[in-house]
Amino acid sequence: AKAASSLVWLAGPTIAIAVIVAVAVVIFWILHRRKTKVGIAAPPPLDAIEMAQAEVPVVKAEMKVVHVDPTGDRRRECSTTISKSIRLRELRNILTDEFDENFKGKSFYFLTKQLRLVEPEAETMQFVRMVYEDDEIFIREVNRDDSADTRMHFCVCGAVAQFECSECQSQGYCSPECQAKHWDAIHSKECGLQGEQKRRATVLNRARASRTDVGKTSVTSWKGY
Repeated sequence: AKAASSLVWLAGPTIAIAVIVAVAVVIFWILHRRKTKVGIAAPPPLDAIEMAQAEVPVVKAEMKVVHVDPTGDRRRECSTTISKSIRLRELRNILTDEFDENFKGKSFYFLTKQLRLVEPEAETMQFVRMVYEDDEIFIREVNRDDSADTRMHFCVCGAVAQFECSECQSQGYCSPECQAKHWDAIHSKECGLQGEQKRRATVLNRARASRTDVGKTSVTSWKGY
């Protein structure tokens, strides 16, 4: 009798623990199903641009590259067969690699169908199909020294600038190698002057902005976002 009562006394806590564990498992399973159902536990989705690209089949098309000068005159540069699902920066690389006689070492902007400049920093976000619905790609070749903007947008080698001179903040470079060569060749002599010119231009632009409607958007450039 004593042995039986001892077994009952020992079995009571064991059964209670087993019941608690079973209830916890059931609650966890129910919560897990509910989270999965509403998508909380699902893997993170692709960003909007990648989803848009994934939904579009890869179809290549022949595109004509047309140079448009500031006066509006046009001349055909070349033709290339590309997928419209690539970004403008990829298109720039294709043009400079395949047609080095036309584009190697030259600075150029992409233009929209309305002939507005696409700023180089926007090229990594914009797909070809978003800018060029038809079969023509518009570009405008520029001299790097045409303006402060072109010096910031393009390296001395013609490539798109990735960073700027930390001193004058008015000259862009695509790589430390180009920066070092340009510093030894000429920039060490003009760095301070360019910095002063940029500071004066900034003060002048702020003064003009205070007298104009700063809410108006630019009609000469287009970021695409």
